[in-house]
Amino acid sequence: SKQAVLLIQQETMAGFLSADDPFPITTGTDALFSPSVLGSDVLDAPPTVEQTNSRKRPRSSTGNRTTSPTTEAASNTTSKKKTNVIAGSDDQTYEILNKLYSKDPNDIVDALNTLLKLSADIDINYALGCHGGMVVSRLVEIFDETLGWKHGDVELGNEDPEDQNDNLSDLIPSKETWMCDASPSKVGVDGLDNCDWSTLCATKFSPTSLNTAMNLAHVLPSHILSDVKDKEHIKRLEIITMIMRNLSYVQANIRYLSHSAGVIRVLTGALYFRNFKTGKAERGTKADRDENDLNAENSTNNMCLHAIHALSNLSPFLDVTGRKTYIDLFLLDGQQDATQSQTRSARTADMLVDVKTIINTEQYGRINALGLVGIYIAKNFSVRDESFSKIPDSAIRPITKRYIRSALTVFAPLVKLLGLSTSRSVVLAALEFMIVLIDNPENHSVFLHIPDEALFHLVRLLYKNRLGRDSLEYIDPVINMVTRVNPMKLLGGYDSLVDYDLRDRSMEFLLKLTTLSPELKRRLGKKIMCSPSDYYGVNVTSTTDQLNTKLYDSILPALTTNVGATQAPIHAAKLLQSLADVPENRCGIMYSQRKIIRALTDPTKSSQISEILLNGVLNKVS
Repeated sequence: SKQAVLLIQQETMAGFLSADDPFPITTGTDALFSPSVLGSDVLDAPPTVEQTNSRKRPRSSTGNRTTSPTTEAASNTTSKKKTNVIAGSDDQTYEILNKLYSKDPNDIVDALNTLLKLSADIDINYALGCHGGMVVSRLVEIFDETLGWKHGDVELGNEDPEDQNDNLSDLIPSKETWMCDASPSKVGVDGLDNCDWSTLCATKFSPTSLNTAMNLAHVLPSHILSDVKDKEHIKRLEIITMIMRNLSYVQANIRYLSHSAGVIRVLTGALYFRNFKTGKAERGTKADRDENDLNAENSTNNMCLHAIHALSNLSPFLDVTGRKTYIDLFLLDGQQDATQSQTRSARTADMLVDVKTIINTEQYGRINALGLVGIYIAKNFSVRDESFSKIPDSAIRPITKRYIRSALTVFAPLVKLLGLSTSRSVVLAALEFMIVLIDNPENHSVFLHIPDEALFHLVRLLYKNRLGRDSLEYIDPVINMVTRVNPMKLLGGYDSLVDYDLRDRSMEFLLKLTTLSPELKRRLGKKIMCSPSDYYGVNVTSTTDQLNTKLYDSILPALTTNVGATQAPIHAAKLLQSLADVPENRCGIMYSQRKIIRALTDPTKSSQISEILLNGVLNKVS
C-alpha cells in the first residue's frame, strides 16, 4: 500500500543490504520470504494436542484420529486402525462439489445430506481437502439464494487496498461497532430488495407470532420464512449452518471458514433467527410430529444455536486487528510446491508436505509481488512475534479491511441475544461465546465500547428465576401439562429459585469486563433504563445517576449460595471488590454493607471470601 511505501522511503537501500544485516535479503529471488531464506532455524512444530469441546461427544482415545477418510474407510472405521492424514479425500470432496454446482435441485440436496453425514461423524473428523474453499463458497451461495440475498459481500467493501473512496474509520472499534438497529418493522412493502444483510435476516427469521395486525411491529407474511409454507427452505438453511458448525470442530477446516468473509456473514445472519418453538401447543403432540424432522425451530436445536457454536470454535481466528490474517495472506508461500518440515533435523523427502493438497494457495503468498514493501516486511519480521507488532496499522488495514469488517460484525447481534426470553439454550451459548471473546486480549478494545443495553441484560440475568413466569422459556400450565413442577418449589429460598447457570456465566463475564477500565465499573454501578421502541427488537436505553440497586441485590445472595459453580461466591466477592475500586460506587457498597457483614458471619464460607470482603470492599468505604 502507499502508506507502507512511504515508510520504506525513510530508509536507504544501503541499510537494507548492509553486510552486517542479521536478516540478509537475497535479491533476485522469486520468494522474498520463505523458510529457505530465514536467517535462523525455524521453531519446532508444536505437538498435536487432541482438543475436546463440551458441546460435542468425546472422541475415542484409542488409536490415531482419521482426518481424511475415503468412502470405504469411513464405512470401516471400527474394524481398521485409524491413521493421521492431513487432508480429506479430494475425489470425494470433488464429487460433492460437482453436485453442489449442479442445476438439478436433487443433486444439491444429496450433496448437502452427504456433507452433513460426513461432518457429523465424530470418528471421521472430516476434512475438506484442497477443494474446501470452493465447497465453502458454494455453501454460502446456496444460503444466499435460499434467503433471497443478491448482493454477496458488498457491504464489506472491495479488496483494492488503494481505493481512496473506502473509508477505513469503521475498522477501529467504537460504539458503532455494537450498533444494531435491524428490525423487520423497518421493512416496507417492497423494501426487502433494498435492505441490508442484518435487516433481511431479522425479517426473514422473525417469529411468526408477530404477524398480527394489532401489533405495532406488523410484518408482512410474505417476508417471513414460515414453518408452514417455507419449511424446506428453513431446513436447507439449518443444514448449511450445521455443516459449518461440524466442519469448525476439525482443525484442518478452520482456514477455509475463518478466511471466508461469506461464512462469517452467514453465521452472523443466523444469529437473528427468532422463530423458536418452545411450548407443546406450538410444536404439536409427538403423534403429529415427524420423528425424522430436524426440529429446525426448536429452542434447543436451531440455526441460531448452531451458528453460535460455530463462531465459538472460530473465535481464536476472528481477527479484529487484521494482523493474523495479514501473516497468512503474505507469509504463506503459495508458489512453492512443498514446504519444509519445521524441524531442526535433516530434511528428507518423507518430511515434505505438499501445501497445495491442504489449501487453495492462490490467494496467499502475496509478498512475492510487493517488491521493496516485501523487503520492509521481511526486515521487520520476527519468528517469535506472532502479532507482527513492528508493522504499522496503516500498512495492514487497507489489505485486510474485509476480514476486519467481517469479524467486527459478530459483536452487534450478541446484544439482542442476551435479551431473549424464548430460548434459554441460546442465551447460555451467547454468554459462553462472549466469555471466550473477552478472554482474547485483541478483543478488549471492542468490549471497552460495550453498549448500556448489554449491561442492562447482563444485570438482569444475574437473578433470573428458574421457574415461574419470569423464567426463560416459561411454559404456561394452563395450556401445557407440566408434571415436573412441584408447587412447593415455588416457596423455596434463593438456591431453589435462581437459574444459577445464567447467574454464573453473567457474573464471570461482568467480572472480566470490569477489569478492563474504571469507566466500565462506573457505568455498571449506575441504573440503566431500557424500554422497547416502536420497532420490534430495537430498545431505547438511558443512563441515570441513581444507584443500580438491582445489581447489588443480585450479587449479594451469591456470596452464600450453595448451588452452581464452586467459584460463584468468590466471583461475587471479586465483582464487589472491582466495583468498590471507583469512588462513584461508594453509595452502592454502603447500601450492601449490612448484607456483606451478614455473609461474613457464615461459617461455611472460605477465608478467601472473607479476606476479599474485608480488605477489598469494606475497608474502601470506611
